[in-house]
Amino acid sequence: LRDKDRAYGFPFFLGILKNVWHMARDQKIQYIILDKKRVQEMRKILASNSDGYLSANYVITSALCEANKSSDIFAFTMDMRGLHHRHLGGNFHNEIPFARKSATDANRFRKILKRGFYYDTNRLPLCPFIFGKVGRISNIATVQRLIESDDGKVLCHTMLSAFVDNVPLDTAFICSMNKDESYVILHNFREMDADRGLIR
Repeated sequence: LRDKDRAYGFPFFLGILKNVWHMARDQKIQYIILDKKRVQEMRKILASNSDGYLSANYVITSALCEANKSSDIFAFTMDMRGLHHRHLGGNFHNEIPFARKSATDANRFRKILKRGFYYDTNRLPLCPFIFGKVGRISNIATVQRLIESDDGKVLCHTMLSAFVDNVPLDTAFICSMNKDESYVILHNFREMDADRGLIR
């Protein structure tokens, strides 16, 4: 994986410097609220053309990739347990960069996760790293815990905007806003088409 080490070295540093220079002008911090029922309806429609299980994470991530217009590569951190031989320990994580356009379809994104990588050896392009067109999408909806009591109901649980403020990369966090009704997405995408697909 020398190409990934190389890309995340000096080229990545150059891209961050470029984005920092224009960050005050270009960065837009926004919250997007998605109805959980609408996400599930979309998941069922897409699952009819799938050969495997489609989670809400696949559907929302693919919608973000479709809406984003300022990054060419996104990345996520993948738990590699169970994907390697036991002598490696299997207790580690791996950075998985992938082409944004390849993940605009939830079924294709699911296949990337199942495969465990997108780019073959020495096929990771350097230009997106050099020009600051690399981003990250993280889903915490499956690990967060909503604090509820018999006397109260969680109306809105989300992350502070400070988590993406002044971050020189397109970054998005997917959260469960409340138990049954909504997801909330915090992002700082520089360019975004908010009139497409699920994000609309």
